[in-house]
Amino acid sequence: MPNLEGKTIVVIGAAVGAGRATAKLLADAGADVTAADLDGKAVTDLATQTSDQAMPITAWEVDVTDENSVRSLFASVSGHHGGIDGLVNTSAVLRAETADDDRDRDLLGVSTRVWDLTMAVNLKGAMLCCKHVVPHMKDRGRGSIVLTSSIAAFFGNKDHAAYGTSKAGLIGLTKYVAAMFGEHNIRCNVITPGQMMTESGYTNVSALDREQIYGAGRMLPEAASPVDFAHLAAFLLSEDSRYITGQAVVMDGGTSSMSALGAIAKARTRFGFAPSGAQPPAPVIVPPRPGDAMTGQDPAAWR
Repeated sequence: MPNLEGKTIVVIGAAVGAGRATAKLLADAGADVTAADLDGKAVTDLATQTSDQAMPITAWEVDVTDENSVRSLFASVSGHHGGIDGLVNTSAVLRAETADDDRDRDLLGVSTRVWDLTMAVNLKGAMLCCKHVVPHMKDRGRGSIVLTSSIAAFFGNKDHAAYGTSKAGLIGLTKYVAAMFGEHNIRCNVITPGQMMTESGYTNVSALDREQIYGAGRMLPEAASPVDFAHLAAFLLSEDSRYITGQAVVMDGGTSSMSALGAIAKARTRFGFAPSGAQPPAPVIVPPRPGDAMTGQDPAAWR
């Protein structure tokens, strides 16, 4: 794990999943972490859990679609610490599991309300975070911004038009921020995950269905967990990545490098369509890794 001692880092979207895992891991690495989210209670609970640690987490409620809210967050953190060294923004919305008349579906079916909400949270929110954190990074003479896109940015699909478009925009935003502020020693990169096994995946989907959903298109046997994201974010925030900027860093288990025919053949083999009556292998569940605060086996630990 990179050494982040002495660094002041803000993690937005820290209530659940990758953001929560990242906040915890960064604090374990010695950073002074402010965990921010629209769900103020969830990040307050997280801060309470770490109150006895050497580097306890500070909680902050923020609405990334509200410029005053975003400005206030960074001004407060910077005023207390004399600047900000790092930002991780994982806040996002995907209107996939709502009523049929209010979903992010194909372009003919998506409502302007859902489109505007998705752009406001996923793209405008990231822009506002960059806009208001950069001046405080200039005070430090350096900084690292880590945004969160998705491999949905690289491909078209039959649904989630708003989500995929917003995530593609984040890659463009990353490159512009990196180009504009590189001369100030401020770096900006974006992590583009594939499917990650999050709390909701463990809670709402059976083991076999999880593997069918998450496993058909990837090359590696294990699904990613929020901890995998957290480790990559920590690297991009650290001096170990000092010469990496403007990059979309793919973390998808090889999904985006597998051909469509390869994914189909793999699905047939793994999920009951094997030739000659061969039995598909058992689903592979993410095993615990030594030293991880959270693993795919224990969703309760993510809280």
